[in-house]
Amino acid sequence: MKAPLDKKINELLASRPLQPDADFTARVLAATEVSTRRRKPTLGSLLKFSLPLAAAIALALSLLHWHDSAPPASALTTWEAQEIFLLEDSLASLATLDSGEWATDNLLDTLEILYLEI
Repeated sequence: MKAPLDKKINELLASRPLQPDADFTARVLAATEVSTRRRKPTLGSLLKFSLPLAAAIALALSLLHWHDSAPPASALTTWEAQEIFLLEDSLASLATLDSGEWATDNLLDTLEILYLEI
């Protein structure tokens, strides 16, 4: 069963048949060709895809470099190992401080080493 509006449209089309213009087909085909032609990529469209890709590649390379940048434990010199142990010992003594008392033996050593590292 058709809606009343559909019936009215069908009656109007049956009473006055429409004929397309003579050049209608040519205009439609020309418009289709124009819309389907390949456009040159613009700078904006290139940047839209190339910048995120470049950022992802840079991030991946920096993460790989960061991961490989830590020297193996066997490559440490004796001086560096002693400095690490001194820092660990001094920081451990800082952890044992009472909140109201600043009396530790290695506090100045720790601060001096941290100052030199900065």
